Amino acid sequence: MNRYLKTGLLLLLCTAVEAQSNIKGQLVVSLENPGKPGTVDINLVYGSINIQAYAGTDVIVDASGELPGEKGQGMKRLTKGNPLGLSAEEKNNHVTINTNSALFPVNVSIKVPRRTSLKLRTYDKGDIIVENVIGDMEVDNVNGSITLNNVGGSILANTYNGLLKASFRKISLDKPMAFSSMGGRIDLSYPASLKADLKVKSEQGEVFSDFDVSQGAAKMVKSSSSGVNKSTLDDWLYGKISGGGPEIMISNYYGNIYLKKLK
Repeated sequence: MNRYLKTGLLLLLCTAVEAQSNIKGQLVVSLENPGKPGTVDINLVYGSINIQAYAGTDVIVDASGELPGEKGQGMKRLTKGNPLGLSAEEKNNHVTINTNSALFPVNVSIKVPRRTSLKLRTYDKGDIIVENVIGDMEVDNVNGSITLNNVGGSILANTYNGLLKASFRKISLDKPMAFSSMGGRIDLSYPASLKADLKVKSEQGEVFSDFDVSQGAAKMVKSSSSGVNKSTLDDWLYGKISGGGPEIMISNYYGNIYLKKLK
Protein backbone atom coordinates (compact mmCIF):
# COMPACT_ATOMS: atom_id res chain seq x y z
CA MET A 1 0.00 0.00 0.00
CA ASN A 2 1.15 3.52 -0.75
CA ARG A 3 2.86 4.72 2.44
CA TYR A 4 1.02 8.06 2.21
CA LEU A 5 -2.31 6.22 2.38
CA LYS A 6 -1.34 3.84 5.18
CA THR A 7 -4.15 3.05 7.63
CA GLY A 8 -4.54 5.80 10.18
CA LEU A 9 -3.09 8.53 7.94
CA LEU A 10 -5.27 11.31 6.60
CA LEU A 11 -3.67 13.87 4.34
CA LEU A 12 -5.42 17.08 3.40
CA LEU A 13 -3.32 19.36 1.18
CA CYS A 14 -4.51 22.87 0.48
CA THR A 15 -2.11 25.22 -1.29
CA ALA A 16 -2.90 28.88 -1.82
CA VAL A 17 -0.93 31.18 -4.09
CA GLU A 18 -1.04 34.85 -3.08
CA ALA A 19 0.43 38.10 -4.37
CA GLN A 20 4.20 38.18 -4.85
CA SER A 21 4.37 34.36 -4.99
CA ASN A 22 3.55 33.79 -1.29
CA ILE A 23 2.39 30.20 -0.92
CA LYS A 24 0.73 28.22 1.84
CA GLY A 25 -0.10 24.57 2.38
CA GLN A 26 -1.64 22.35 5.06
CA LEU A 27 -1.49 18.67 5.96
CA VAL A 28 -3.61 16.90 8.56
CA VAL A 29 -2.03 13.62 9.64
CA SER A 30 -3.90 11.03 11.73
CA LEU A 31 -1.84 8.82 14.03
CA GLU A 32 -2.21 5.06 13.71
CA ASN A 33 -2.68 4.77 17.49
CA PRO A 34 -4.11 8.13 18.60
CA GLY A 35 -4.36 7.01 22.23
CA LYS A 36 -0.57 6.64 22.47
CA PRO A 37 2.20 9.30 22.29
CA GLY A 38 3.65 9.97 18.87
CA THR A 39 6.84 11.40 17.38
CA VAL A 40 7.22 14.26 14.91
CA ASP A 41 10.43 14.53 12.86
CA ILE A 42 11.22 17.49 10.61
CA ASN A 43 14.47 18.64 9.02
CA LEU A 44 14.63 22.06 7.32
CA VAL A 45 17.53 23.60 5.44
CA TYR A 46 16.08 27.15 5.41
CA GLY A 47 13.17 28.21 7.60
CA SER A 48 11.56 28.30 11.03
CA ILE A 49 9.77 25.61 13.04
CA ASN A 50 6.97 26.41 15.49
CA ILE A 51 5.41 23.57 17.52
CA GLN A 52 2.28 24.06 19.63
CA ALA A 53 0.52 21.47 21.78
CA TYR A 54 -3.27 21.28 21.52
CA ALA A 55 -6.11 19.06 22.74
CA GLY A 56 -6.59 17.13 19.49
CA THR A 57 -5.17 13.80 18.30
CA ASP A 58 -4.05 14.69 14.77
CA VAL A 59 -0.79 16.34 13.70
CA ILE A 60 -1.70 19.52 11.81
CA VAL A 61 1.04 20.99 9.61
CA ASP A 62 0.84 24.50 8.16
CA ALA A 63 3.70 25.60 5.90
CA SER A 64 4.37 28.86 4.08
CA GLY A 65 7.06 30.37 1.90
CA GLU A 66 7.81 32.76 -0.92
CA LEU A 67 8.96 31.38 -4.23
CA PRO A 68 12.26 32.81 -5.48
CA GLY A 69 12.89 34.03 -8.98
CA GLU A 70 11.29 36.45 -11.40
CA LYS A 71 8.11 38.23 -10.27
CA GLY A 72 6.53 38.15 -13.73
CA GLN A 73 6.66 41.89 -14.54
CA GLY A 74 3.26 42.59 -12.99
CA MET A 75 1.62 39.39 -14.24
CA LYS A 76 0.22 36.70 -11.94
CA ARG A 77 2.55 33.78 -11.40
CA LEU A 78 1.02 30.35 -11.89
CA THR A 79 2.50 27.53 -9.84
CA LYS A 80 2.24 23.78 -9.69
CA GLY A 81 -0.03 22.18 -7.13
CA ASN A 82 2.53 21.68 -4.36
CA PRO A 83 5.43 24.14 -4.77
CA LEU A 84 6.31 23.78 -1.07
CA GLY A 85 7.06 20.10 -1.60
CA LEU A 86 5.02 19.47 1.54
CA SER A 87 4.53 15.80 2.41
CA ALA A 88 4.30 13.55 5.45
CA GLU A 89 4.82 9.88 6.21
CA GLU A 90 3.30 8.12 9.22
CA LYS A 91 4.24 4.73 10.60
CA ASN A 92 3.56 3.46 14.12
CA ASN A 93 2.79 7.02 15.34
CA HIS A 94 6.07 8.37 13.90
CA VAL A 95 5.39 11.29 11.54
CA THR A 96 8.16 12.52 9.21
CA ILE A 97 7.54 15.85 7.46
CA ASN A 98 9.34 16.94 4.28
CA THR A 99 9.45 20.21 2.31
CA ASN A 100 11.40 21.95 -0.45
CA SER A 101 13.32 23.99 2.16
CA ALA A 102 16.63 23.31 0.40
CA LEU A 103 15.38 25.51 -2.47
CA PHE A 104 13.89 28.44 -0.51
CA PRO A 105 12.91 29.19 3.11
CA VAL A 106 9.85 27.29 4.29
CA ASN A 107 8.31 28.19 7.65
CA VAL A 108 6.43 25.37 9.32
CA SER A 109 3.89 25.59 12.17
CA ILE A 110 2.71 22.29 13.64
CA LYS A 111 -0.03 21.49 16.15
CA VAL A 112 0.65 18.24 17.99
CA PRO A 113 -1.03 16.26 20.80
CA ARG A 114 0.37 17.35 24.15
CA ARG A 115 2.33 14.11 24.64
CA THR A 116 4.58 14.02 21.60
CA SER A 117 8.31 13.44 21.17
CA LEU A 118 10.10 15.76 18.75
CA LYS A 119 13.11 15.66 16.43
CA LEU A 120 13.59 19.17 15.02
CA ARG A 121 16.39 20.57 12.87
CA THR A 122 16.89 23.74 10.87
CA TYR A 123 20.13 25.12 9.48
CA ASP A 124 19.57 28.75 8.47
CA LYS A 125 17.12 31.66 8.20
CA GLY A 126 14.89 30.55 11.05
CA ASP A 127 14.23 29.90 14.73
CA ILE A 128 12.71 26.94 16.57
CA ILE A 129 9.90 27.42 19.10
CA VAL A 130 8.14 24.67 21.09
CA GLU A 131 5.31 25.36 23.52
CA ASN A 132 3.45 23.17 26.05
CA VAL A 133 4.66 19.82 24.68
CA ILE A 134 5.53 16.88 26.97
CA GLY A 135 7.96 14.39 25.44
CA ASP A 136 11.61 13.69 24.73
CA MET A 137 13.10 16.21 22.30
CA GLU A 138 16.16 16.50 20.06
CA VAL A 139 16.40 20.11 18.84
CA ASP A 140 19.17 21.51 16.61
CA ASN A 141 19.57 24.95 15.04
CA VAL A 142 22.76 26.07 13.31
CA ASN A 143 22.04 29.77 12.80
CA GLY A 144 19.09 30.81 14.95
CA SER A 145 17.52 30.61 18.38
CA ILE A 146 15.79 27.77 20.25
CA THR A 147 12.92 28.57 22.64
CA LEU A 148 11.18 25.81 24.61
CA ASN A 149 8.30 27.11 26.72
CA ASN A 150 6.50 25.11 29.41
CA VAL A 151 7.81 21.76 28.15
CA GLY A 152 8.35 18.42 29.86
CA GLY A 153 10.61 15.46 29.19
CA SER A 154 14.27 14.92 28.43
CA ILE A 155 15.86 17.53 26.15
CA LEU A 156 18.94 17.47 23.90
CA ALA A 157 19.24 20.97 22.40
CA ASN A 158 22.04 22.63 20.46
CA THR A 159 22.38 25.93 18.66
CA TYR A 160 25.54 27.17 17.00
CA ASN A 161 24.67 30.86 16.88
CA GLY A 162 21.66 31.98 18.89
CA LEU A 163 19.81 32.14 22.19
CA LEU A 164 18.88 28.84 23.81
CA LYS A 165 16.04 29.27 26.30
CA ALA A 166 13.93 26.59 28.01
CA SER A 167 11.38 26.43 30.82
CA PHE A 168 10.12 23.13 32.22
CA ARG A 169 6.71 22.24 33.60
CA LYS A 170 7.65 18.63 34.31
CA ILE A 171 11.00 16.92 34.60
CA SER A 172 11.90 13.45 33.36
CA LEU A 173 13.59 12.08 36.46
CA ASP A 174 15.37 9.12 34.85
CA LYS A 175 17.02 10.64 31.77
CA PRO A 176 19.91 13.10 31.27
CA MET A 177 19.62 16.42 29.45
CA ALA A 178 22.18 18.34 27.39
CA PHE A 179 22.26 21.93 26.14
CA SER A 180 25.00 23.59 24.09
CA SER A 181 25.67 26.81 22.21
CA MET A 182 28.65 28.41 20.54
CA GLY A 183 27.48 32.02 20.39
CA GLY A 184 24.48 32.83 22.54
CA ARG A 185 23.08 32.91 26.06
CA ILE A 186 21.73 29.71 27.60
CA ASP A 187 18.77 30.38 29.90
CA LEU A 188 17.15 27.40 31.66
CA SER A 189 14.26 27.53 34.16
CA TYR A 190 13.28 24.51 36.29
CA PRO A 191 10.79 23.83 39.09
CA ALA A 192 12.18 24.38 42.59
CA SER A 193 11.93 20.60 43.15
CA LEU A 194 14.77 19.94 40.69
CA LYS A 195 17.25 17.22 41.67
CA ALA A 196 20.20 16.89 39.31
CA ASP A 197 23.89 16.32 38.77
CA LEU A 198 25.40 19.29 36.94
CA LYS A 199 28.21 19.35 34.39
CA VAL A 200 28.57 22.96 33.21
CA LYS A 201 31.14 24.97 31.26
CA SER A 202 31.30 28.35 29.53
CA GLU A 203 34.64 29.03 27.85
CA GLN A 204 34.19 32.81 27.61
CA GLY A 205 31.23 33.49 29.86
CA GLU A 206 29.92 33.11 33.40
CA VAL A 207 27.58 30.65 35.12
CA PHE A 208 24.76 31.87 37.40
CA SER A 209 22.29 29.78 39.44
CA ASP A 210 19.19 30.36 41.58
CA PHE A 211 19.69 26.84 42.96
CA ASP A 212 22.07 25.92 45.74
CA VAL A 213 24.80 23.86 44.07
CA SER A 214 27.16 21.59 45.99
CA GLN A 215 30.26 21.83 43.84
CA GLY A 216 32.61 18.90 43.42
CA ALA A 217 36.31 18.83 42.63
CA ALA A 218 37.62 19.17 39.08
CA LYS A 219 38.45 15.86 37.43
CA MET A 220 41.94 14.84 36.34
CA VAL A 221 42.52 14.18 32.66
CA LYS A 222 45.56 12.22 31.49
CA SER A 223 47.00 12.13 27.98
CA SER A 224 50.13 10.88 26.29
CA SER A 225 51.92 12.15 23.18
CA SER A 226 55.40 11.40 21.81
CA GLY A 227 56.37 9.66 25.03
CA VAL A 228 55.30 12.58 27.22
CA ASN A 229 52.60 11.88 29.79
CA LYS A 230 50.46 14.85 30.75
CA SER A 231 48.01 15.32 33.62
CA THR A 232 45.67 18.27 33.89
CA LEU A 233 42.44 19.30 35.61
CA ASP A 234 39.48 19.78 33.29
CA ASP A 235 37.55 23.05 33.37
CA TRP A 236 34.03 21.66 33.78
CA LEU A 237 32.04 22.69 36.83
CA TYR A 238 30.65 19.60 38.58
CA GLY A 239 27.92 19.92 41.19
CA LYS A 240 24.71 18.54 42.68
CA ILE A 241 21.32 20.14 43.23
CA SER A 242 19.23 18.75 46.12
CA GLY A 243 21.49 15.73 46.50
CA GLY A 244 21.78 14.95 42.81
CA GLY A 245 19.85 13.13 40.11
CA PRO A 246 20.00 12.73 36.31
CA GLU A 247 22.81 14.68 34.68
CA ILE A 248 22.21 18.10 33.13
CA MET A 249 25.13 19.02 30.88
CA ILE A 250 25.37 22.65 29.74
CA SER A 251 28.15 23.85 27.45
CA ASN A 252 28.66 27.33 26.03
CA TYR A 253 31.54 29.10 24.33
CA TYR A 254 30.66 32.80 23.89
CA GLY A 255 27.90 33.60 26.36
CA ASN A 256 26.63 33.24 29.92
CA ILE A 257 24.66 30.35 31.39
CA TYR A 258 21.66 30.99 33.66
CA LEU A 259 20.01 28.28 35.75
CA LYS A 260 16.77 29.67 37.23
CA LYS A 261 13.98 28.57 39.55
CA LEU A 262 10.49 28.92 38.19
CA LYS A 263 8.46 31.39 40.24
